[in-house]
Amino acid sequence: MRIRFYHWYNALLAALLGLLGFESCDGADVGADEYGCPWAEYKIRGTVTDETGNPIPGIRIELARHHEYTDPEGNPQTYHHGLDTVETDEQGKYQTRVVSNDSYLDESLKVIIEDVDGAANGGEFQGDTLAVKDLEKKLAKKGEGWYIGLYELKGDATLKPRTDN
Repeated sequence: MRIRFYHWYNALLAALLGLLGFESCDGADVGADEYGCPWAEYKIRGTVTDETGNPIPGIRIELARHHEYTDPEGNPQTYHHGLDTVETDEQGKYQTRVVSNDSYLDESLKVIIEDVDGAANGGEFQGDTLAVKDLEKKLAKKGEGWYIGLYELKGDATLKPRTDN
């Protein structure tokens, strides 16, 4: 009697779940993309020069999330999360890359440019910051499915000489 009850109980539950759209994972629809998150690759490249147009090698380029907020006591705070760090080459060129969804292109994502080698490589320069959301963006490779594609962003910078010596 108890076995018969469980048999009908299981059959009734299976029928209800089937009506609600649930099914077992029998492999019949394996490969169907029902759930996920759209993502893309973002390649950020540029050239760093001085005011006369000469390339500056050895400049540190950091791709980072940068949030400024006020803590509960009313003090200004900064949250900084580095994603990638590279240096400019002999031609002052750099390239960095991030893989994510479009939320990475919000106001918090910055390209932070800093002269960390002092007078080496042509002098001392003031830093600069570029907002990634303001950079020129073009689709370099179209994706399919959840992969949106590869976007290239151009972030050139001209640094001024440091005056606080």
